[in-house]
Amino acid sequence: MSCREIPKGEEMTAAFQTSELERFTNKAIGTMLAGRRAQLGLSQSQVAKMLGCHTVGISQIENGHRNATIRTMVRVAIALGCTLKVSLDPLPTKPKRKSRRKARAT
Repeated sequence: MSCREIPKGEEMTAAFQTSELERFTNKAIGTMLAGRRAQLGLSQSQVAKMLGCHTVGISQIENGHRNATIRTMVRVAIALGCTLKVSLDPLPTKPKRKSRRKARAT
């Protein structure tokens, strides 16, 4: 999966307005779910039965077409025997540039 860098500042606001960030996030979550499911050798149907939902729902999440709630992701993590990590880490900041101005002689 090729993903762009997560937008920042004003670009972040625009991304939310156009749902670009939501699509990016949904696709990333779906890719992780599909990968773990494949690791375990499970079909979408088997995972759906474990969660008590329809196969279509699992397919939609894996393809990034459905916004999975945290509650759903907790259920998925338990069913697939993995942990779910949610983090609100600050974005890295760019180091301040040193001024290249020379001091003026008076």
